[in-house]
Amino acid sequence: MNGLTVADGAGAPVRAVRQGAVLAVTCLALATVVSAMASLNVALPDIARETHANQTQLSWIIDAYSLIFASFLLLAATLGDRFGRRKALLGGLGLFAGVALAATFATDPDVLIALRAVLGIAAAFVMPATLSTITSTFPRAQQARAVSIWAAVAGASAVLGLLASGAVLEAEDFKSSETVVTL
Repeated sequence: MNGLTVADGAGAPVRAVRQGAVLAVTCLALATVVSAMASLNVALPDIARETHANQTQLSWIIDAYSLIFASFLLLAATLGDRFGRRKALLGGLGLFAGVALAATFATDPDVLIALRAVLGIAAAFVMPATLSTITSTFPRAQQARAVSIWAAVAGASAVLGLLASGAVLEAEDFKSSETVVTL
């Protein structure tokens, strides 16, 4: 896809936009939030062991993200439209990265539930910002193709999240079983 020259309000060219780079960055951001939604299901047994969470808490660890994400999606999209999709995307990704890092160190199930809820808020800002960035960057003739790629990445990211978390857990189990005492 070729670069597109964006014009300011007076019609003067402002900058060239690299559509391929925009599509790649927005799809990577989308893949991050979608894979986070699906990947935790594989890790539930390990989470239960590490946090001593009961069944209700495990359900909330999984569902807090999706519930809060769905609840805040329209509000986050509206705020992104009002204050700028770039701010919404970067702010959402920054919050997502920080909270995801904090969640890796959480040992209390209630803290993990709260962190997953905040991840859902962050994801609610990221997802609509990626789609609106694509639709505003690409000319109408190329929008259907770009949105199709965006949707394919969303679907594939759920599967990739499951596979990646399974691979990480399997590597961790292999590493643990590799420690054998020999006399």
